[in-house]
Amino acid sequence: MSMIYLDPQLTPKDGRTLQAIAITRISTVHQDPRSNEDQLALVQQWVADRFDGPVEWTQISGQGSGENLNRQEVLDAENLVASGQFDLVILEDLSRHLRRAHATIFCESCEDTNTRLIAINDNIDTAKDWQLSAFFASIKAEQYNRDTSKRIKRSLRHRFTQGGIVQTVIFGYVKPTGARSDSDLQKDPEAEPIYDEWFRRLEEGQSFSEIADWLNEQQVPTGRYFPSKRWTCKMVGRITRNPILKGVRERNRKVSRRQNSSGKYRSENADP
Repeated sequence: MSMIYLDPQLTPKDGRTLQAIAITRISTVHQDPRSNEDQLALVQQWVADRFDGPVEWTQISGQGSGENLNRQEVLDAENLVASGQFDLVILEDLSRHLRRAHATIFCESCEDTNTRLIAINDNIDTAKDWQLSAFFASIKAEQYNRDTSKRIKRSLRHRFTQGGIVQTVIFGYVKPTGARSDSDLQKDPEAEPIYDEWFRRLEEGQSFSEIADWLNEQQVPTGRYFPSKRWTCKMVGRITRNPILKGVRERNRKVSRRQNSSGKYRSENADP
């Protein structure tokens, strides 16, 4: 098979072996971890089609959000590039490593150390004019994420108003197998006298801690969706205030907002 012409050609700094870094990533635990190896195979074949000399590969592989700047893989890539010992950083697309302005800054770091960066699908090559391509790739990834988030939220909001999105239920409610709507939920008749006594004690002035102690003394189960098998003050308070006891379901009391400095998300109270 003839070599594919690449301009400029891949050139090892030592004149012999191309030192290459392959960056691969999957987003969540629900993705097939073999995808990292598929990405590696892709970039290795891409290089093999354009360079006929020996290549020594270093793979940086991970799982996590590309928006998270605190991933160990990000630090590893920065350190390897800063060493100046590598000829090439290659990845399927730029968002496999970083997003937003941070992706452009990483490209600049590669350029500073004469380490060529190639993002195959984004047509980014720091040996050429790459800044505009990197800018549009970052904007495209950001907009795609926002559009996807809006579609998911819109669908979930509609399904919730139709009685769907039944996830976990608190003590006193039974979620039958296969339940798809809140109309499928049932009240546990054994829980009714417990709730009667629970609120009677509250009306008498007992604290949430005292209610929790009483529930534990009576060996009342916390429910299948509670990780703890013992009642706590916090659990009692949360259930007491839960509007589901009045037959009202709520959703989106909290929202997630991205912290631009770290790329991580923080839960905050939603707007009224």
